[in-house]
Amino acid sequence: MRRITPVELCGPRCYFTNFDYRITSRTRNLSEFRKDVERKLKILLLLKSRIVCAASHLTSDFVFDFFRENPELIAGSHIVPAMRVDKATVSSLFSKSPDLRMDEKISFYEDHIGTAVNWDRKDNVPWFKKAFLGAIKDSQSPVGSRLAKYLSEEKISTLVEHVESREDFIRGSIEESIVDFPDTAKELLRSYREMLYHVGGSSVVMCESALPQENYIDYDLVGSQNTRFRLSETNIFWKLFLAVLGNFSKDSFAS
Repeated sequence: MRRITPVELCGPRCYFTNFDYRITSRTRNLSEFRKDVERKLKILLLLKSRIVCAASHLTSDFVFDFFRENPELIAGSHIVPAMRVDKATVSSLFSKSPDLRMDEKISFYEDHIGTAVNWDRKDNVPWFKKAFLGAIKDSQSPVGSRLAKYLSEEKISTLVEHVESREDFIRGSIEESIVDFPDTAKELLRSYREMLYHVGGSSVVMCESALPQENYIDYDLVGSQNTRFRLSETNIFWKLFLAVLGNFSKDSFAS
């Protein structure tokens, strides 16, 4: 496995987060989700020269089974795992939680990962904490204004104090502070947290973001015909593909 720095990544690339365990673990129909993942990866591989994903996501059964059936994707470095600089080996990605397939997974990844890109936690945690705090403290921000509808000023202040007191503020840190929050507030804060996590992950490896769920953004764009639409890699591809196909069909008919 070759370890490279983010600046060594060449060409258009994106950070893919559909492998995230927080997404796969709450997906009821994994077979349909698998089809959706495959479709998105095919589109992204047509548009990008490299796809980067978090190395920690490789440990789940869902992701392992996917790569075991498509080993050329990581062996050929079409998909490049992002590994923290302090993780020297594949085995270091696995926690101490029981995993009956751990040895099988480690052996496979050691044999097949062609390239991994390094990232440093200290480059991401301060930004993540600052962005999360900024949205909560600003009563005029989309998150802050909506949060004020669900929580009292006292609860919001307590949440801010908790976040500010944490030096190592990560995704799991917030769960300790929202246990007694109403479900609406929990959903809002978790969705914003996930969006920041995905955007921050892409920035530390110098990639474009490819958000796994457009519903993290609660508004649409308005087109020239006052039609509303979501701007995503998939929508962009289909727009371009259908436009090219339409022109090709017209030219073929005319000839």
